[in-house]
Amino acid sequence: MGIISNWDIIEKETRWVYSKLFENTVITSRIRLARNIKGYPFPHNITYEESKKIEEFLINIFLKMPFNKVFILDISSLKKKEKDFLIERHLISKEFCENGICSKVIIIPEKKVTIMINEEDHLRIQVIFPGLNLKRCWKIANEIDNYIDKMVEFAFLPNLGFLTACPTNIGTGLRGSVLMHIPGIKFLKKDRTIFDMIRKIGINIRGFYGEGSLPFGCIYQLSSSSSIGKTEIEIIKELESVVKLIKEEEKKCIEEIRKDKNLKNKIYKKIKEICKEKNLNGKLSKLYSFLLLGIATNIFKVEKRELKKILFSFLSEHKELDGDNVNYNFSENKGKILKRKIWEIINV
Repeated sequence: MGIISNWDIIEKETRWVYSKLFENTVITSRIRLARNIKGYPFPHNITYEESKKIEEFLINIFLKMPFNKVFILDISSLKKKEKDFLIERHLISKEFCENGICSKVIIIPEKKVTIMINEEDHLRIQVIFPGLNLKRCWKIANEIDNYIDKMVEFAFLPNLGFLTACPTNIGTGLRGSVLMHIPGIKFLKKDRTIFDMIRKIGINIRGFYGEGSLPFGCIYQLSSSSSIGKTEIEIIKELESVVKLIKEEEKKCIEEIRKDKNLKNKIYKKIKEICKEKNLNGKLSKLYSFLLLGIATNIFKVEKRELKKILFSFLSEHKELDGDNVNYNFSENKGKILKRKIWEIINV
């Protein structure tokens, strides 16, 4: 327990995040609570000394928690590859790596909890479970929040609720989100209509890494919006009901494609066309989307382990966003190896 240097331990202890990858339309569920300590400026306006005090105070609280393992990572001491790994698993945000002040992340594997200190708020408590498990996430997040609340006074006003750096988080400070892969809906071009509908009821559609990011292929993040004026349970139920509707629609789309030989042939041809291109840069997310769809509609089969390797191979080459495009730094040699692997998959 404490600050660790062996990265293999972190890799092993955070595998729960994607343990249900490709088994369900909902990849993960997340509940995040934003909290700030009374009497201190928010992180965007804080001094180094103040941020250090907050960090030390909170770490002492976490080290006293009655859990078997509590890992503390110093973000400033991590290599780029290690930071990217934490971002890929949604354990930290990209902004957290770049904020330049004292930043520590706490990982509690047995509770599937990660806590960012001095991100946009002093505390970002997040619980991530595989599949659709928003209520379970909330139960654990609430337990952690109550534990901390006994030892520190949070910034709170009776008429507003918890005070946060972003106005949309004021109130409960809660954001619920799910990561979904919907290849059937996207292939049949029903995504725009569905997304327009759910935006009208206050559900945000975001990319793979959340706010400000693009979807990776057919993987999207659906998130609750403003938390003021609503209870935690109301926010969770609203998001959960929308997710269940989308799951049902995705199931219908997959069945429609499975029964249509022409649609299945079209998917197979699209994958072959992309794999024949000399350079995969700019085509990775599209290729992955079709690959997922081919598996979902039983055009071909892939072992889960191999599919995870392909996904993380793609994500590790993600470079930056450029307007509406995703740029990749994908070497020619690595591209050849990947294409060879995909050829093996689709030609079995």
